[in-house]
Amino acid sequence: MGSANAGPEYAAAEKKYFNAESLDDKIVCLDDMIRTCPKHKSSEKMLAELKTRKIKLLAKLDKLKKSGKSSRKGIRKDGPQAVLIGFSNSGKSSILNALSNASPLIANYKFSTKAPVIGTLDINNVKVQLIDLPAVDSEFFDKSLANTADLLLLVVTSFSEISQLEPFLVNSSGKRLIIMNKSDLLTLDDQRRLDSKLRTNKLNFLFFSTKVFDPSVINSLKSRILEQFDIMRVFTKEPSKKEHSGIPVIMKPGSTVEDIANKIHKGLISDIKEIRIWGPSSKFSGQKVGLKHVLKDLDVVEFKTR
Repeated sequence: MGSANAGPEYAAAEKKYFNAESLDDKIVCLDDMIRTCPKHKSSEKMLAELKTRKIKLLAKLDKLKKSGKSSRKGIRKDGPQAVLIGFSNSGKSSILNALSNASPLIANYKFSTKAPVIGTLDINNVKVQLIDLPAVDSEFFDKSLANTADLLLLVVTSFSEISQLEPFLVNSSGKRLIIMNKSDLLTLDDQRRLDSKLRTNKLNFLFFSTKVFDPSVINSLKSRILEQFDIMRVFTKEPSKKEHSGIPVIMKPGSTVEDIANKIHKGLISDIKEIRIWGPSSKFSGQKVGLKHVLKDLDVVEFKTR
């Protein structure tokens, strides 16, 4: 749908609209088309047609939701998973941008995130799947990801928002970390009082602000996120090499050598002739162990096969 005096932003949004595969994505693109559509007399008809098209797509999407079907492909859980949850303009997208490789749309207007945005957070060789969910107060919020995620990062700007988020999290079982965002807007006295209130309620929290870019603060948040996961990192090493692989296998605490062997390859156990370990669970470097040996975080395992 071309338009007189339509700018490059509109043309880009229109191109994305025609390439979009899901209803959610088409609605997102339509919103961008409506926002960037020229606002003058000659474009009134085109703007009305765009709004009518959006109403029809929303009705279709609502029908799909009521039938229990989905308009988009599910997000595959890949290792530790954390989701950013909050109200519109809480700063979720800015946090995703600061912590990961994702480039979400960051805007001052409400509901700029209309579909889950996935990023990867790399912390101490652990790759965490970080997802920015649409605001809970928007029609695009999907509880399913909040219900299954390992960690809920509750992004709030006031103490009252914490309890206001509860109705959206009744079926969530993941751990919670409250990110008190936009702390740069608080006076020292306000922050002191808020800190005391959060501690009194025994909440897991930290203060944060994406407006004050400080690598040490960002790294501190990354470390706090990693601490929330019930995992351990186990490295593998080839017999012919001195160093380990550098990329850990993520395991649950209490896992054994047999567990990691099965995770690497189901048939590996039958081919193993010797196992050696280095690290916290070993009595000495290169200790020979059996399949039932219980591993610890940062262990290095070497399998010699037949």
